[in-house]
Amino acid sequence: MKLKTYNTFEDLLTEQVTEDTVGHEKTIGIFPGAFKPPHRGHYLTAEMACKKCDVVYILMSGGGRELGKASKSSSIPEWKKYEGILPGGKFIDKLPNLNIELAEVDRATSASAMRAKIADFGLTQNDTETFLANIDEFLPELDQNDKLTISDQLLGTLTDGVITAVESSVIWEIYIKNLEANNSGCSVNFAIIDGSPITNTYELVDVLDKDAGALDRKYNIMLYTGE
Repeated sequence: MKLKTYNTFEDLLTEQVTEDTVGHEKTIGIFPGAFKPPHRGHYLTAEMACKKCDVVYILMSGGGRELGKASKSSSIPEWKKYEGILPGGKFIDKLPNLNIELAEVDRATSASAMRAKIADFGLTQNDTETFLANIDEFLPELDQNDKLTISDQLLGTLTDGVITAVESSVIWEIYIKNLEANNSGCSVNFAIIDGSPITNTYELVDVLDKDAGALDRKYNIMLYTGE
């Protein structure tokens, strides 16, 4: 796992994408999102990606989220924002080295519901075990010590009412440790990148296409996003 903030996608690619390209065609998973906080549905999506892909990129936006604030809702499905790089999209002809497919994902839960649950726990509470019992439904099957670490991290958000990218990255670090342990054939790259996950995804897809062209390879992209 490479867990850090990348200034550019070229930095990310220099470290990972060009490794182990000889002899087989790579399948690359891209999973963008806010992830404030990462929950069971996010973990299961990343697990699905690890089972299908050689390399998975998890791209998290850098901003924080208020506990009592719901995610922005829209009548437009999340995947529609990526139509330009999907088959038939206006940019697909400009990406000759990539085959891009939208992965069907059932998120199973929501970050808004998890933030509401954390906020409902109350500022006067500080017992980790009790807190964990309240949020356990939102967490994947993990070692109890890992769950306690996550609950400690989220319990700390009650002091300022905001879940930050730094706090969320600690949770992803635990998730990714387990994902890579259970899926030895896949490497996971995690990046906190300023700006929109949508813009970042478009940029990464463009860079991957150039990289594949330079290596005379053909990469398959699985894009994981909400329906």
